[in-house]
Amino acid sequence: MRKDEAEARSEQLNREHPDRATHRWFPRKDAAGEWTVARVAVAALAVPTGTLQLSKEESPPETPGQLPGGVQPWAAGG
Repeated sequence: MRKDEAEARSEQLNREHPDRATHRWFPRKDAAGEWTVARVAVAALAVPTGTLQLSKEESPPETPGQLPGGVQPWAAGG
């Protein structure tokens, strides 16, 4: 298999294979110098279980366009 064939096959498998949620395919050169497709298991994505609750200290600023102390970004100089 040529490198471009291995790349194309990897892309196809990543798009269409039934195991694409738990595996990824990559082109690789083996010890003999031949191009092959490697299958690698990946961890499943975590599913959010609820709403993130932040304490007052962790909450984003009420005025996100301002720097600390109420200074507007364009007034900070620089």
